[in-house]
Amino acid sequence: MNKMNAQATTFAPYPAPTAEFRVITPEIAKKMLEANTRNRSIRSENLAKLVRDMEAGNFKCNGDGIRFDRNGVMLDGQHRLLALLQTGTTHQMLVVTGLAPEVMPTIDVGARKEAGDFLALEGYLNGKKIAATINVLAGLARGMEKRTLTTSEVFDVLAAHPGIVESYDAAKAIKLISPSYVAAFHYAGYCTGYGNRADQFVEVLRTGFAETPDDPAYQAREKFIRARASIRSIQRNEALEILAAAWELSRVGKTVKRLQLRKGSNRLSIHGWNDTVFWGKG
Repeated sequence: MNKMNAQATTFAPYPAPTAEFRVITPEIAKKMLEANTRNRSIRSENLAKLVRDMEAGNFKCNGDGIRFDRNGVMLDGQHRLLALLQTGTTHQMLVVTGLAPEVMPTIDVGARKEAGDFLALEGYLNGKKIAATINVLAGLARGMEKRTLTTSEVFDVLAAHPGIVESYDAAKAIKLISPSYVAAFHYAGYCTGYGNRADQFVEVLRTGFAETPDDPAYQAREKFIRARASIRSIQRNEALEILAAAWELSRVGKTVKRLQLRKGSNRLSIHGWNDTVFWGKG
């Protein structure tokens, strides 16, 4: 054994891991999952996103491994295999075997890239904020439901609705509340035929200049200002409910002495905005 091989042996006390790309069928996935005896609990949101991507044909073999230790115990990949099993699809995946059991705490500990990171890599300024706007629009399409899309879905929506970027640009100067929230209402307004109203809505929220203090956008802005003055944090649903109430009045040109919210409701509807429109099928 030469000196180089001796050093390699010294630093590799475990059997050398192997890696190969394999075609994984539902039957193979089921068999592999029998070795899933030492893993974190299933994260339903993560699983649902993988299922949607697989069903839509957006799942890609990117080199992430289905990993097993040298004892045959699965270390990584349960969500991907469960999604494959649930959808009945077949995919090529990298399978890594022979790892030391001690590597388990080092898996999935780095910062994951999200849709906004990939938008930025594609040259979109404010990529993370644009992705956040798309997720808000996804929720508004179902009446305030909180939804987080996969990266593929975010790119699909942006391809169908490139104007979302302009809506974020219109709202990004707003400081009282997340500009992504406001941008979502601005785009929904434009997309449903109320562009001028949407521009006015954002302008009042940004500047506070309105023809009358009974302007719904002005009333919404005052709510946000009072909350900030009292150091009260307005959470996502409340912020969206305030904006939704103000937008629906602004859309039809109504004024209001006091902006009233629907107590206990998180299913506020936005006129003309639904899943069909959101996915670019309307």
